[in-house]
Amino acid sequence: MRPFLTQMRPFLKQMRPFLRQMRPFLTQMRPFLTQMRPFLTQLRPFLTQIRPFLTQMRPFLTQVNPFLKQMRPFLTRVCQLLLAGLTEFLRSLPRLRLVRLLARLHGRIPAVS
Repeated sequence: MRPFLTQMRPFLKQMRPFLRQMRPFLTQMRPFLTQMRPFLTQLRPFLTQIRPFLTQMRPFLTQVNPFLKQMRPFLTRVCQLLLAGLTEFLRSLPRLRLVRLLARLHGRIPAVS
């Protein structure tokens, strides 16, 4: 272990100013990360399972990436319009109906047929 630490020393010295700068942010993030730990632990097996698929997809995604970058403004606009339409629709609903709709979407009360 000693030789490894000796090798790492210059790198760690170089990183010190950056780490000092990051300390307030990391301190702020600690409660959130602690809260996320169980979720991330649960997620690990799933991620391990899909890793081969993602590795296989990499060439395709690399190829498609420029196209998606080009499409971004268009897709952003479409999403904005959809969100505006949805917002307008929800505003037009009477409050009680809106509460019922949201509760149903959340799965709290079953849909009435």
